[in-house]
Amino acid sequence: MRASLCAQDGRQSALAGLSSGRASSSSGAGPWKTVKIGDYVVMHEPFLDQPESVVSKALDNRFACWTAIEAVRKLDRAKGAAGNHALDIVVAFTVQEEVGLRGAVVAANRVGADYGIGLDVTLACDTPGVPTTERVTKQGDGAAVMVQDSSMIADHRLVDEFCAVGRKHRIPHQRCILGRGGQDGAAIQRSGTGARCVAITSGTRYIHTVTESMNKRDAQAAVDLLAAWLHQAK
Repeated sequence: MRASLCAQDGRQSALAGLSSGRASSSSGAGPWKTVKIGDYVVMHEPFLDQPESVVSKALDNRFACWTAIEAVRKLDRAKGAAGNHALDIVVAFTVQEEVGLRGAVVAANRVGADYGIGLDVTLACDTPGVPTTERVTKQGDGAAVMVQDSSMIADHRLVDEFCAVGRKHRIPHQRCILGRGGQDGAAIQRSGTGARCVAITSGTRYIHTVTESMNKRDAQAAVDLLAAWLHQAK
């Protein structure tokens, strides 16, 4: 794959000149015999399991799928009262979040939820040269309870509830505000007659690259926090 720059309204644009190349097969057939308009092109990058973190493409949003599954498993495996919950729990794996929360809109209107918990990654700009006030989250400080992003202002009571659950169970967590970017919780919040919503996230470095990086303890804290809240929610 190669990218070239071309002029666009007097400005330089890398996107307009983005193209991909594919070598012809040994039989002499050109690449367009097998590659069609609309076919997907993805970057190949292996999953790296490091001592304190994982590095991979698509942690946004493998993380959300994993968190939802593991939280429900944790409730299911808990013995006695620890596994009880008063809510009907619906886990929705949705499509096209990046282009308008489209799958979440359909799912939210079908379910008609009273509560909505958006699960997603968020920025961890805790790298050299970035002011503390702009880092959004800090890796190693736990799951991130989203107070606000550009798609949703969270229900302040839910923010307080999650933080209280975190303190009670000694689950590391931090509050965060994301200036630009959103997640599926916003679609749930606006569905039907409305729902109380919050987002549970994990700070991730290098989002939207093939080397997204997440702290393992932060990810596990998100699972623990979600499961603990589901257990006590009414």
